[in-house]
Amino acid sequence: YKVAMKFVLSGFLVLVLVGMGHSTFMRNFTWKNEKSIWIDAVDKSPSMYRSHHNLGKYYQDVGDYKEAIKEYEIALKRPVSNIEFEKFITYYNLGKLYADKKDYTKAEIYYRKSIALNAKFPDSYNNLGVLMEDRGRSYEAETLLLKAHSLNPTKPIINFNLGLHYLKQNKPDAAIQYLRSSMNDPSLASAALADIGIAFKLKGEYRLAGRYLRQSLKEEPTNMTTRLHLAEVLLKKGQKELAISHACKIASQLRGLSNLKSLLEKLHNTSKKAILPSYDISTQLLEEAYRIMAKTDYACVRYLESQKCRDPQSKGQKAYQQNKKHSEQ
Repeated sequence: YKVAMKFVLSGFLVLVLVGMGHSTFMRNFTWKNEKSIWIDAVDKSPSMYRSHHNLGKYYQDVGDYKEAIKEYEIALKRPVSNIEFEKFITYYNLGKLYADKKDYTKAEIYYRKSIALNAKFPDSYNNLGVLMEDRGRSYEAETLLLKAHSLNPTKPIINFNLGLHYLKQNKPDAAIQYLRSSMNDPSLASAALADIGIAFKLKGEYRLAGRYLRQSLKEEPTNMTTRLHLAEVLLKKGQKELAISHACKIASQLRGLSNLKSLLEKLHNTSKKAILPSYDISTQLLEEAYRIMAKTDYACVRYLESQKCRDPQSKGQKAYQQNKKHSEQ
């Protein structure tokens, strides 16, 4: 009986391992042969729109933009089999493709063509709105994002983009409303928490700002921008030592002058001033952090000294000095 059971168990184990190996093989087979499937579809139906569109989508997904554009352009010249306006999705995909290539002029053209064919597809308005925002056309961005929201008011990414738009416009109350509606998407939660924290910072509600910024850092502890916002909030609350402790964590993370320069360059982006930490306060906190760290990086200290605002009465410099005096009392 025992011998028989050994054979049964051995046979079962072999079947399980073969089955697992077969599943892995089939997944790899499907992935490797997806291209062959769509090429075969094009070969069998070269005059049909959908086969060329699907092959173009495959090339876009794997990052072969040249072939993707080629197939999409062929698809747009072919007749559709079902709904006449279904080519809107090809124009939409081309818009995304050119946006990824940073060819924003062509991206805008294709997004607008997508909207012209299907005025009820919210993603076209959303993506075009983000594109307009990035190009400094804020009024158009707001109109497009609000249209996307009217078509799909519960979609997290649309709410997130609207919230970010209002945050950049220094309208924290509107920003908080939309950002809270975006938190159902786990991929957006950390950024949404940080942006809500920034919105409360703009309102001067530092207790709530700190709470949301801390929650964001639990999700994404290496985000230096969020940590600098939190350090600034703590300084404004008179908690200078705790603020510097967060600056020390950032200094440890930076590891060298080149990374420090990259961070400060990012903070100097005037087009995103509303959503970035104070440049003056950040440099002051980082300088103090470098000075008190066990292994002082004097190159970083000297560089930060050179970045001090030349006008001692500047808003950021005055805020830092006032908070410094407050915390020392």
